[in-house]
Amino acid sequence: MTEELLRDAIPDADTKSIASMSRNLTREVRRELGTARTRKPLHLVLGRGVSISISLVGLVALCLLALVTIAVPNFKLSNVAWISIVVPIGTVVIASAASWVMLVAQGRREASQERVLQAAEISSLESSTMREDSVFSRYSQIIQHIGSEKPKVRVSGLYALEGLAEVNPEYRQLVANILCGFLRLSSYSGGEPTGDSVKVTEYRDLQERIIIQNILTSHLRISTPKFWSDIEIDLSGTVLYNVDFSSSEMTRASFHGSTFVGSASFSSSRFLESADFANVKFTGPTSFRLARFEDAAEFMYAHFSDVAYFDSAGFASAATFGNATFSRASHFEGSEFVGLADFDRAVFIGDSSFMGALFGFRADFYQSRFESVADFSEVESTRAAHFDRAEFKTPGGVRFPKGWIVDINSSPQE
Repeated sequence: MTEELLRDAIPDADTKSIASMSRNLTREVRRELGTARTRKPLHLVLGRGVSISISLVGLVALCLLALVTIAVPNFKLSNVAWISIVVPIGTVVIASAASWVMLVAQGRREASQERVLQAAEISSLESSTMREDSVFSRYSQIIQHIGSEKPKVRVSGLYALEGLAEVNPEYRQLVANILCGFLRLSSYSGGEPTGDSVKVTEYRDLQERIIIQNILTSHLRISTPKFWSDIEIDLSGTVLYNVDFSSSEMTRASFHGSTFVGSASFSSSRFLESADFANVKFTGPTSFRLARFEDAAEFMYAHFSDVAYFDSAGFASAATFGNATFSRASHFEGSEFVGLADFDRAVFIGDSSFMGALFGFRADFYQSRFESVADFSEVESTRAAHFDRAEFKTPGGVRFPKGWIVDINSSPQE
């Protein structure tokens, strides 16, 4: 609930409104607790009622017996009869009275305990509310800093936002969303600072972007004390500069349509759910070495302008590289494809190596194009790989596992 409130609290006015609603809710709960304090437990009410009823019945019986004895002439009872009547009735009356006294005492004890528990609950609720009000107040100030036109003020606000999430783990996903949002909104086009004021402004934006990237990636690395677990990342349509996500863990990640300027490293990273790299442009060296994809990995129409490393990567579900372009060397040595490996219409301009790779389900290279060396030696496959209508520009540079008979425009056969 707190996170949902904070999501709506980005405008300052909303923050104050929600804080007021929180205080009103506290008063409502406190009033309800006060009302509950006046309610008696059902067993005490019934017990007291029964005890009083029995006592009254016994007293009425004794009174009637006394009246009959006085009012009716010649009405006499022997001593034995008196004893046999009065003693049981008196015993019942005394027992009922004693029971009523015990129930009253028990009720007081339970009421006292209930008041103590309610006081503790109210105190805890007030403490929680004061904490939330403090968080809202701090959050409001941070948002004002982030919205500043001065880069230094914005950066200080981002670090303060990071500190807020460090102390309050329930806000970490929200802070990650804000950091991703800042990266998506930036429009840095690359280049070094010059005398041109526009270029200088862009370069300052670059420095700010790098700071945001570092804040985000530092909390995704599993090996660091700052690691934030179960974080989803949405950096679709973003420009990232020399980014390093190595040894990271992300629940769900979307980089759809993003551009990686410079190097991009996802070495030893782990994606617990879907990873979307469709339509991504990698302008520099890219590494997914030893990366683990626990769910679908999407690289449709991805473009790798420099060397791409996927060696020893693990794909537990479908891996889609359809229509991807590898302008320079691509390395898939020792990679494991447990699910579908889809390279339909992929273009390999530089050398490509799948040496020692494992295809556990199906490998499709339909209409793929290999313009340089293609090495599939020592590939293990539980099913035949399919190269229907694939093009090999340098047939002498193509190596397939022993036992495979491959003809151009056909599939290999074992």
